Amino acid sequence: MEYGNLRVAGNVLIRNNFFRINRLSAGSDSEIRTGGPAGVPKYRRLAASLLAGACLFAPGPALALPLETALGYLLIEHPNISAAEKTLESTKLGINQASAGLLPTISLATDAGPQFIDSPAVKDYTRAKQTATLTVTQSLFDGNSTLSLIQAARLNTEASDIALEQTRQSTLFEGITT
Repeated sequence: MEYGNLRVAGNVLIRNNFFRINRLSAGSDSEIRTGGPAGVPKYRRLAASLLAGACLFAPGPALALPLETALGYLLIEHPNISAAEKTLESTKLGINQASAGLLPTISLATDAGPQFIDSPAVKDYTRAKQTATLTVTQSLFDGNSTLSLIQAARLNTEASDIALEQTRQSTLFEGITT
């Protein structure tokens, strides 16, 4: 009997094609309590239960990948290698961030709205105020601090690349020895 992604076979609950043995005594539906329709003989439910239990605990054939394939999967899927790759990507973006100091900066400020003027010459005068200010700034010389930041970011990228290679080598060595 199927209930959404659950299927009941005997007193075994099959969820997403994985067997899980549960006692199905709770519930108001007689099919759920008994593990099947009322007309199904007990021996069929027992046979289904034993078959599901045998599938759970029976040893399967030992399947092993060739060493090269297993190590390839290890290099692709190991979390330490993924973390080192993300660190390398982050440090590469640090070069772009440091290089931004060489670029000009543009700033735009606007102001709009009513302007109320209350002076002795003019009483309660209102007019629309609209101003915009555009500022472009380019650094001519900053004491080579931007160039030093760029060089430091490049060295950090090289260090991250070396750390990634070291992580790969140590993970491969661990995969070969264990």
